Amino acid sequence: MRSETASVRALTFTSAHFSMELDVAEDSLLGQIMPPRGGMIETRTGDDETTAIPVNQLGRFSIEPIPASPFRLHYRAAEGTDVVTGWITL
Repeated sequence: MRSETASVRALTFTSAHFSMELDVAEDSLLGQIMPPRGGMIETRTGDDETTAIPVNQLGRFSIEPIPASPFRLHYRAAEGTDVVTGWITL
């Protein structure tokens, strides 16, 4: 048997209002909010570093580079709904 590192992995987080789908690529996270809606997403590390990224009206966003330490995502929809993921380590 051969073992190779996967080039893309997928994660899905769900809430009562929507879901967040993430594709983990080599150097970035590609995400989409379903159903599609705009807003802002923040990456928050354990060191309290925060980076804000816009989510377009199709619900798509890209996080580059992938945080090196454990992080969580905080999504705020344009209408004010908030969702925070659990801690993610990649």
